[in-house]
Amino acid sequence: MIGRPSVMTDEILAKLKEFFLMGCTDEEACAGVGIARSTLSEFKKLNPDFSDNVHAWKQNPILKARFTVYNSLNDVKVAEWFLERKLPEEFSLNTIVSQNKFVQNNITFEVIDPMASDYEELGRQAAEEMKRMETLNTQN
Repeated sequence: MIGRPSVMTDEILAKLKEFFLMGCTDEEACAGVGIARSTLSEFKKLNPDFSDNVHAWKQNPILKARFTVYNSLNDVKVAEWFLERKLPEEFSLNTIVSQNKFVQNNITFEVIDPMASDYEELGRQAAEEMKRMETLNTQN
């Protein structure tokens, strides 16, 4: 008895690879090629080499981003950004003391809303407040 033809044609597999190379999730890739996620899952179970390749392909954007950052490290701003994120305990301009406090330039800021999680926005607000304070100090 012969079953129905597989939807996993060479064309579908090539399109899936393109999506995975962009870092898409299984759900995104399946939606992109118009197949059910269960179809992909079953195919991966039956084809472990393909499953291994999918895992490797999904790393592509991360590796590309790493190469881009690495190749841009001669730019001082990129180097500072990299060090702030890679070694925050040594190079970060912000130090989080607790969930609702952080220190910037030796000034402790307390977060009014302890549920706030956007520390970059808080850092911008703190920088604006510091500029305002500097302006007031120069006026006095």
